Amino acid sequence: MLDFASTPFHYGSMPTGRPRGHPVRGAELRRRREEAGLRKTQLAKECGFSARYVADLEKERYGASVEMLHRLAAALDCPVAVLMQDPDSDPLTAGTAA
Repeated sequence: MLDFASTPFHYGSMPTGRPRGHPVRGAELRRRREEAGLRKTQLAKECGFSARYVADLEKERYGASVEMLHRLAAALDCPVAVLMQDPDSDPLTAGTAA
């Protein structure tokens, strides 16, 4: 059994780089949620996850599993592809010359 109380947490050990899961278009997710008249808590409840997770998706801190993308798309009545970023696009290098 893991003893989390005795295991130190180091911020330096946090994974860096791309978020895990499929990248989500955070601004599009937020726009669709607001168009639907839903608060983060309402969307989260409908999809079966936390409002914090919805906020993190909107800020593009995390990616989403295919199942979660389908739940979001169903709740927002939109195609899954609308919520997904192109995996080859990198928001940090968008608009820069190769």
